[in-house]
Amino acid sequence: MQWFKRLRASRLDNSTEAEMRRLAQVRLLIIDDFALQPLDATADFYELVVARHQRTATIVTSNRGPAGATSSATRSSPRR
Repeated sequence: MQWFKRLRASRLDNSTEAEMRRLAQVRLLIIDDFALQPLDATADFYELVVARHQRTATIVTSNRGPAGATSSATRSSPRR
């Protein structure tokens, strides 16, 4: 996912808030092949979904079932 890479890069130059605002304002965000690879930015994804909720449209597609997407996100989350 290209936008995950952009968010990760924005953390290096402290432009995360600006990048998140930009993604939150897109009228239609299509996230294709969600969780095809392990997610290393689940917090960023959650923050983006919350920012877009009831304001703009988001379409998420995946070739995995709900259990597969959950295990992919859980597997890549940092352990505490």
